Amino acid sequence: MEHWNDITSKGSTYTQVITSSLRLPTSTSRSRKAIFLFGVIKHSDQRAVEFLLSLGADKNHPHNSVSEETTTTCYELSYKCYSSLGYAVSQGRREICQLFLSKGAAINGKGGNIEPPLNVAIRRPRGTLLIALLLEAGADVNYAFKRVRPLALAIDQGENGMVQCLLRSGAEMQKSFVREVWMTPWHGEKWMTPVQQAKGMPDFERTLKQWKRGGKRGVF
Repeated sequence: MEHWNDITSKGSTYTQVITSSLRLPTSTSRSRKAIFLFGVIKHSDQRAVEFLLSLGADKNHPHNSVSEETTTTCYELSYKCYSSLGYAVSQGRREICQLFLSKGAAINGKGGNIEPPLNVAIRRPRGTLLIALLLEAGADVNYAFKRVRPLALAIDQGENGMVQCLLRSGAEMQKSFVREVWMTPWHGEKWMTPVQQAKGMPDFERTLKQWKRGGKRGVF
């Protein structure tokens, strides 16, 4: 049986996935079939994703990934765990994300160490379209992953457009956990409101002040 890495190294195709999947014993677990899923997501092969889901691949199976990033000011990223939907978000595969959502994939992850797809989208450069897709599908805009809320993460990423999108979708001005690696030689840890976090960042300060002044009517 071909290992999924062999498939992805050649570039996944629908035919290759069918051929390899048909070699799987009928007793193969849903999680084992899901291993193929991450390979075809990586190569944006939507037909192959649909085929594997039809075989019973677990649409919420976790995927562990070692990141090239080591830290963020909010939480550690050196070791990441995605759901299938989260992995599709990390690869920027919008159509495949829509497919998983239509199949009832867990919109907020499955708890534990699995990073919510919304947080994954926030960490993507120019991820606003994916954020809008997830929020429209019901992602929790105030879900705290490792004590960090999406709004705090968006400010940390320096994306004012994302901050505005989250505020319009109901992000609350609650305190969130932030690791202040940029302020001290050691990892200071604090609970901050978004206003406190944005101090000294003119664009974000202006956005948050306008939002509060406008009575949360989304006037920027």
